[in-house]
Amino acid sequence: MRNGDIFNAYNAIHYRALQDGVNIDGLYKNITNTPNSQQIINTIKQYATKVDYFGNNFQSQISGANSIADLQNILGRDFTSQELNYRGLERKDFSLRAGQSKLQSGQLFLTLKFLLMMNGKCTHLEATATALEMPGILQASEQ
Repeated sequence: MRNGDIFNAYNAIHYRALQDGVNIDGLYKNITNTPNSQQIINTIKQYATKVDYFGNNFQSQISGANSIADLQNILGRDFTSQELNYRGLERKDFSLRAGQSKLQSGQLFLTLKFLLMMNGKCTHLEATATALEMPGILQASEQ
């Protein structure tokens, strides 16, 4: 991934809390309907102070938030570069590739066992096929 957001402010706060043994996500089941909103808000505010690259203005915005909705609006801000640096990671550590597979052949290995009844007698029949090449079986249509 060469551009785009990887980490936002909430991710940074959540990570600092995890480092201290606190799982903020474990404080609720449904963030929009939880009886302990104030506990969640206080925990987020507590661990926000441990993110040293948040400036004074941003820390003030967080400490001034009075609801989960307020925090959600504030904490969506991108801090990817700073958090990658804090965690000792690089953008190249995150890779997402989507699309059709380029695989155009496959192999198949089968072991089949049959139980046959002939004239009241049971007979076992076993067949093995080894690594059959099947070119084109997984071809994706490109248009």
